[in-house]
Amino acid sequence: MHFLSPAARAESTSDPVWPAFMGSAAATCRDRRLAWTAAGALLVAFSLSLPFANQPLPAYPAFTPFASTPVLDTALIVLGSLTAILLRARYRQLGEASLLALACGYLFLPILVLAHDSGLAGSGLADSAATGWLWVAWYGLSPAFVAAYALLAPGERGSRRREPSALAERIALVATLGLAAALLLLAREGGLVAPRAPARAAPLLASHALLALAAVTHLLALGTLVERTRLRRRLDLWVAVALLAGLLELALSAVLILDRHRLGFYLGRAYGLIGASVVLAVLSREALERHRAAVGCALRLSGADAALRRANDALEARAAALEAEMRERSALALELGTAHEDERKRFARELHDSIGQLIAGLSFSFKAIEAAGELPARAHAPLAEARRLADALAREVHALAVRLRPTALDDMGLDAALDQLVAEWSARTNIATDYQTVGLASSRFATEVETCVYRVVQEALTNIAKHARATRVGVVVTRPLGGLSVVIEDDGAGFEPAQVPSGRLGLLGMRERAGLVGGTLGVESRPGAGTTLTLRIPAHAALDAPDSSEDMPLSSPPITSAGEIASASEDASPAPGENARL
Repeated sequence: MHFLSPAARAESTSDPVWPAFMGSAAATCRDRRLAWTAAGALLVAFSLSLPFANQPLPAYPAFTPFASTPVLDTALIVLGSLTAILLRARYRQLGEASLLALACGYLFLPILVLAHDSGLAGSGLADSAATGWLWVAWYGLSPAFVAAYALLAPGERGSRRREPSALAERIALVATLGLAAALLLLAREGGLVAPRAPARAAPLLASHALLALAAVTHLLALGTLVERTRLRRRLDLWVAVALLAGLLELALSAVLILDRHRLGFYLGRAYGLIGASVVLAVLSREALERHRAAVGCALRLSGADAALRRANDALEARAAALEAEMRERSALALELGTAHEDERKRFARELHDSIGQLIAGLSFSFKAIEAAGELPARAHAPLAEARRLADALAREVHALAVRLRPTALDDMGLDAALDQLVAEWSARTNIATDYQTVGLASSRFATEVETCVYRVVQEALTNIAKHARATRVGVVVTRPLGGLSVVIEDDGAGFEPAQVPSGRLGLLGMRERAGLVGGTLGVESRPGAGTTLTLRIPAHAALDAPDSSEDMPLSSPPITSAGEIASASEDASPAPGENARL
């Protein structure tokens, strides 16, 4: 599994939080000082030990490669395997083929040692000459992997990052296993085994010519690494140090001594362990740095998460407070709307009762004048005009009272009130209307719901008369799922709902009325295609019946003249003093 996504891998070298991967990190001045110090220490130790390289020492088989007591072999297997695993992980993260080549190089020696020590290649390798050839083959071929790393490494300008290939990994592993198997087979069959050397020959019975050739391959690989990479990256530096340690091991343990079990032989083993572990040490250090950075990121993320939770809690509390405030405002607006309607109802009743009684008294006065005796001829016309004005005043007072609070809405319910409203509007505007209801007959709703529906239909019809230039209007009232739905549509000019000028308060007022009772108002319109308004009120708001304890509504029929007021008010005619004042 990839540690980073491709986009994150592309930014890994510039991320200030995460350390750059060793395969792509540029070498800093500190890295160069450390690498040159390590190389200088190896060379100084080599120079100091050179005069004593042939000093005889007791035999320690545990520190002989490919020996029967494989202490050194175990160390080489562990170090090489761990380094190969870490380099493969870098390849999986960066997709650079050079890292895969270097990983195969570090895997090559553990494969040879395991095959030799486990007897997978047969008993023919017990011959010291065969094991010597394996040792020489390792030293002769391992620089080839470093050369491949150098040749595949990105140039000075870098290279385009590629996704790691599982197929490339399989091919590289099979090639490495095949090369190791071929060497084991040749060493076993004797195809590479030279005639036995005398006992005082170079250790592991390898010829000096082949050992010198192995040294040359180290030098060539080191030159290729420096020339191709210019040691720009941190990994380049430490691979060069490991290659130098291998070259010094080869010189001390094989070329410059006369026999094994000399001081140089064992010092060469130490150089070999250094060369096998230097890259692993740097990779491990990098892994620790990444772990430390991961822990730091985790701590910062934990702190950020806690801060985010606190901010989220604060936002939720603020949202709850705003919601409660909105509910309070809605309740206050509903209360204000109810109080407004109650005031309109009271004012309409005052108009009907008080002004109506005065008009009734005026009618009685006219009758008293006519009954007083014969009037002069010139008084008939003014008296008729006065009676006509009284009738007009009666009709106007009644119309004003109905506009303030329609009597049918309180007396007969929403259905009859809407039917009357639509009929009167159609007669006044000469626009054909169609009023239909489904399931509304004899149904009563909460007072605020009936008022809301009536006022929305009233406002919609007013807007149609002012702006729509319609020829037909339809009003349909239904009760879907126990709620209440009102559709008002016309075939007028239409408009763009999103482009309604802010000064037009009709739609805004209707939406606010609908919201006060928990309803919604939808608008569908297009220029030239008419308009459809849809008012929806949910069942929980629509089913509440009005309170029967409310004030008695206006209940008188429409008044068309002062005479009707007089006839309707004979039982409550004004006192003679009041008639005199009128």
